[in-house]
Amino acid sequence: MRLICAALIASLLSLPTLAGDIQGNRYSGAKFAPLEITIPDGQWIILDRESSGDNTYGGPVVDFKSTRAAGSIYPVVMISAFKRAAEDITADFLLKTSREAMQQKGAQPGPVLVRTVNGRKVRYFEAQVTQKGQPAMLYYVLLEGKEALFAAQVVAPPADFPATQKQTDELLAQARY
Repeated sequence: MRLICAALIASLLSLPTLAGDIQGNRYSGAKFAPLEITIPDGQWIILDRESSGDNTYGGPVVDFKSTRAAGSIYPVVMISAFKRAAEDITADFLLKTSREAMQQKGAQPGPVLVRTVNGRKVRYFEAQVTQKGQPAMLYYVLLEGKEALFAAQVVAPPADFPATQKQTDELLAQARY
């Protein structure tokens, strides 16, 4: 019996642990840099993706799945972080490489635009993409923190894109980084 318990505990300890913290309607993470998003109750499901693995320079952080339909879909906003560990990790570099990678996969990114959200500069672009053989639109938003850059992405069918974009903007307006 002790061997079975020891084996069970060992297998549970070997699973990757998640590093973000979800308290009710608030997500906070700090692996790459501080990020906190408090959402209106019941409007989003928070899925922590920030693992405690070895990668200290960047990776997935959190997904937010909307509980409100945006046309025919329930959007999922995926947020990743890129730590500013070196001088070459800049917003311009990340936008350029992201756009180039999309173009190599056949996407057609639009121009990078800038606006202010909660007193901070936010750069974003839209791209025409193909998802599961169907035309779609991607919304890519770059949040520029002092310690890291946070990239938020969401994909929607063209007819659902305006409502998806609106929900994403409402969500990201709650971000503190």
